Amino acid sequence: MTPLPQEAVAGTQQRRVPTRERLSLNLMIANSTESEIVLAAGTYREQIVLDRPVTLVAAGDPGSVRILAERGPALVVRSTATVRGIVLESNDPTWPALFVESGSPVFEQCEVRGARAEAAGSATPTFRRCTFSTSAHAGIYVRERGGARIERCAFNNIRGHALVAAGTARLEMHESRVEASEGAGLRLLDEARADVLSSTFSACQGPGVTVANAASARLLGCRMIGGAAEGVRVDGSSPLRSAAAVAADPAEPTPGQILHALSSGPLAELHGVVIEDCDIVGVALEGVVVGAGQARLDRSRLTGARRAGVLAGGSAKVEIRECAIAGAAAAGVLARGTAKVRAESTDITGCGPYGISAIEHADVEVTDSRVTDSALVSTHLTGHATIRALRSTLRDSRGHGVLARGHAIAELTGCRIETCTRDGVRVEGAADAVLRDSEVAGCRIGIVLATRHHPVVRGCRVRDVQRMGIVVGTGGMPVIGDCEVERTGDGGIFLDHGSAAHIEDCRVRDVAGGGIVVGAGAHPTVRRASVTGSGDAGLYFHDGAAGVFEDCEITLRPGGSAVRMGVGATPEVRGLRETAEAAAAPAPVEDERPLIEDERPLIEDERPMVESV
Repeated sequence: MTPLPQEAVAGTQQRRVPTRERLSLNLMIANSTESEIVLAAGTYREQIVLDRPVTLVAAGDPGSVRILAERGPALVVRSTATVRGIVLESNDPTWPALFVESGSPVFEQCEVRGARAEAAGSATPTFRRCTFSTSAHAGIYVRERGGARIERCAFNNIRGHALVAAGTARLEMHESRVEASEGAGLRLLDEARADVLSSTFSACQGPGVTVANAASARLLGCRMIGGAAEGVRVDGSSPLRSAAAVAADPAEPTPGQILHALSSGPLAELHGVVIEDCDIVGVALEGVVVGAGQARLDRSRLTGARRAGVLAGGSAKVEIRECAIAGAAAAGVLARGTAKVRAESTDITGCGPYGISAIEHADVEVTDSRVTDSALVSTHLTGHATIRALRSTLRDSRGHGVLARGHAIAELTGCRIETCTRDGVRVEGAADAVLRDSEVAGCRIGIVLATRHHPVVRGCRVRDVQRMGIVVGTGGMPVIGDCEVERTGDGGIFLDHGSAAHIEDCRVRDVAGGGIVVGAGAHPTVRRASVTGSGDAGLYFHDGAAGVFEDCEITLRPGGSAVRMGVGATPEVRGLRETAEAAAAPAPVEDERPLIEDERPLIEDERPMVESV
């Protein structure tokens, strides 16, 4: 065989391959001792194997050299080689175009076409400024115990998932872009792990990122834009760090630490799915759906999802911290199954019909958050769901502020419910509620307890409502203590037929109708209540009303009456004190319409909005 010519470059060991030697490229690489091989522009139709640390580089611009395989991989790497500026293409999509069997090779400004790049075993390739296009099945597939580092790469029109990691593989992705993949942007299986920093997933037919089995992911500063499915979908994951572990070592890696790790070494063990400082915009389904596994959203923005902003179902556990969820068509947050959701310092605005909805056996906790401008109900719960809200604001709902139905339980502490078109808080059916130190203002009725359970209302204030401040429905038996009702367009507290409320230390002021109105057949126990400035009687008993009233005080407007008795009313009134008020009385209220106009369910169809997780 004629010896292959060599061209020396000062200070380097380099072999240049002229155009006429294309057919002997694989043999030349195998026999060459040079550290760098420069390929002339053109197409090389053979399968290349790199099994020693060599640099393979295109002589011209990136893309001027094309290695094409009709069957099998175009390039197989078994070493710590470097490949720069070369197109790797296969016409057989059942095989990878690039197969890394072992070693830690580096690919710079390369392009992979027609078939995937695959890393197996313990291989850990690095891809820098590479392009993956029209690849079948996947753009990059990393499996077994290896990994891959992807920096400033682009994935375009992949005919499958853009990136897949399985086994115990580790994927690190930095400032890369996935666009218009037919599957997911990134798919993690088994116990695979991925750190994804400052990357964009747009117009994917599948989820931007999907996590399953016991895999883990950290998405930091990423964007999910458009797409025909979810922004992030979690069907299983490793667990998040426990509260004890966080308390012992609360620090999470900073963006700078993650950026450094991408260029210098692996991060510490990942836990669950963490979505931090990300934007998820205009996806066709949910912004984030967690059907199983555990996920945390920190300081992220979810905008314009066509279903729920966040959906937690099955046995999922989801934490939401300092996030903004806006314009989701079905709900800002929807929890179902036995899912547990914890939201803290989060804004949910312009979602509908619900801001937050909990159904089935879901458990939701909301702290220091705001739910505003909901299309129907700010916070909705039914089935056997539980919602606990602490120091949160619900306002500007076009329906109720809180609606509890079925056997659900609502617990509100230190909350504000404002400017709802209908009732501030409504509890009906077999639902229950505990309301503490909360305020309801600017609604139709402040609080409606239309349940036969035993809701508790303590330390609450109801003001500036159109009709009644507090309504206890038929047969209701709530405990109401240390509450204030003021400035209502009708009465202060209404106790409907057959109810047996227990009321202590409550204050009613400046109401247009009766202070405490007792319906037919109601038999409440009222102690140490005060009524000041009511437009009608301080205590108003309808026909057949009863009950026990002890140590109450009525401050009368001029010409007003302390007590008005209907036919057959038999209350026991003991220790009643009457005083006069100097202020002029308003005109008597003539409106005798029913206090609760329409008891039909506000939401007639209780089928889940999302049929499957």
